[in-house]
Amino acid sequence: MPTTTDVKSGLRRATLALTFTTGIAMLGAAAPAQATGFTVGSHIKATSALLTQVGAPVAAEVQVTASAQTGWSQAFERGTLYASSHGTWPVLARDKAAFDGRSGLDGVGWPMGMPTSTTGHGITGTTQSFSGNSTLRETARILVHNNKSAVVKGHPYVEVRDKGLNFTGWPLANEFYVYEGGSVGWQQKFTRGFVALRKGTPTAFHVQGMLHERFLAKGGVAVNGWPTGNYRWLARCNYWVQDFTKALQFGEDDRVCAAEQTYYVANMYRPVNIRSGAGMQFAVVGTFAAKATVVGVEAGDWVKTSRGYVHLGTLTTSADLSALNGTIPLSALCAVPKSYNGDNTFDPGYTPQTQRYLNCFALKQLDLLQGAFRAHFGGYARIDLTYRPLAEQWYWFNKFGSPRAATPGTSPHGFGISIDFQENDGWSTFDWGQPGNRWLLANSKKYGFGNPFPCGTWGELYHFDFQG
Repeated sequence: MPTTTDVKSGLRRATLALTFTTGIAMLGAAAPAQATGFTVGSHIKATSALLTQVGAPVAAEVQVTASAQTGWSQAFERGTLYASSHGTWPVLARDKAAFDGRSGLDGVGWPMGMPTSTTGHGITGTTQSFSGNSTLRETARILVHNNKSAVVKGHPYVEVRDKGLNFTGWPLANEFYVYEGGSVGWQQKFTRGFVALRKGTPTAFHVQGMLHERFLAKGGVAVNGWPTGNYRWLARCNYWVQDFTKALQFGEDDRVCAAEQTYYVANMYRPVNIRSGAGMQFAVVGTFAAKATVVGVEAGDWVKTSRGYVHLGTLTTSADLSALNGTIPLSALCAVPKSYNGDNTFDPGYTPQTQRYLNCFALKQLDLLQGAFRAHFGGYARIDLTYRPLAEQWYWFNKFGSPRAATPGTSPHGFGISIDFQENDGWSTFDWGQPGNRWLLANSKKYGFGNPFPCGTWGELYHFDFQG
């Protein structure tokens, strides 16, 4: 039985003018013989309107088996008619190159209708449906605009079918196989960009618009790699981006948009503040719970999240909080001015000259708080304890037990974010309700600190956490 190749080799164009009767509504049998000796085949059941469009036959009909079914084809002056279970429909001469370029009936399948007028992306053209390759479970279309014909099948077909021509634009040529960017795959160009499928991946992605223009200007797939997702609006940077295998995140212009990072609340007991802006002057609009995961982008001393701004001094990038607590090297902390130290001597080994340490972000805010306190009282708010190494946590736990001392490895002091002010410095007591305590309770939040215990409870009246 002849194959598609047999059909192609058996077709020839007539060199003499042909005449054909166009008044027959439907040909159920062979048409009258023409001067060339070719008639419309008995299996080619075409309307007179269709025969007018394709012209006179230039070859005999041929039986063809392709795309899992047997049918008939016949060449005409302005195209080829194919008869199958889908009916008799043409592939017009203008579309033949695109059709043959995707393996004809074997690749595109049998035509299932006439080209129909279609508008998309501000362009009017035609769309024609084909059965596709049933073995590959693909369907296909031939799309034509501005006399450019292209077959759309496989993954590009899914893009056009599901998202429409307003999204994809019109195809400019057939899909082609390419080795670029260190990988092989398929690409098809459209008026709005191109669809790319990297071999070994299940999904095709569209590169389009301003991203497509810049993508090409920056070296295309060879330099930037293959897309790993469709473009998306990056609200935190206020522009469009798309991810690629080489360029990673690629933006529509040269702005630098920092990548998101994952952080963890450096407090195993208490929440930290979320503010409406990147500054202590902005209102607290919520909290992240103790030990919570926080995803955002650094913005100075702050992290911008989807819920608002969180101070970097309240976060850590270490997911294992227990392993971090009390093991932070002093080189990663900042020295607290000794002028803030209390005048007490107490175990384990503290004197007014003992160097204390604190989270560097927290210390910046403590300096501001101390400046305001001194302006009000004439002296600094004296400090007993700040960062507490693990060994010291065990000392206090063995001395006081729970709940007065935190379980070693869990104390907020172990993250360098907590301060114990001196309970009584001799002139401005920090007892509940006394001047120093009242001032701290009223003003510490302006600098990101807070006492977690209600006034007058058994809790530590002198203890303040940095909460941002």
